[in-house]
Amino acid sequence: MKKIKILLLGIFLLISFYLSCTNIFTLLMMRNAEKIDAVITFIGLPDGHIFGDFIDSDGCIHKEEFLGSHNIVHGTGKKNAEKAEKYVGKHITILYNKKSGDIIIYDITLTKIINFLIVFLVSLILILASVKNK
Repeated sequence: MKKIKILLLGIFLLISFYLSCTNIFTLLMMRNAEKIDAVITFIGLPDGHIFGDFIDSDGCIHKEEFLGSHNIVHGTGKKNAEKAEKYVGKHITILYNKKSGDIIIYDITLTKIINFLIVFLVSLILILASVKNK
């Protein structure tokens, strides 16, 4: 039973490490991008696609640009539509690369990195505790 527990924790450890690294890699690839404040104008349901407006450093206005997907709100129904309306007009920080046109939501990416690193550390601690108790 302990071997199965250690194996499962090891799988969590590898998955969380991989996901942390991919999000860190995404931020590194966007290192030449500029941080811009964007305003959410629409959240497409049921997928949770976020659209918004922003002005880049050259003064070019970008309207109704796809900013990314997030599971803030997804699904259908009146309750989800009302929840989506709460986010319309809110400001978020994005990274915008003028050369490639890539956009990522900076706040969400940092949150993902922190969450996956916490899962990584908890898995590591649990594995070490299980191995030490052998």
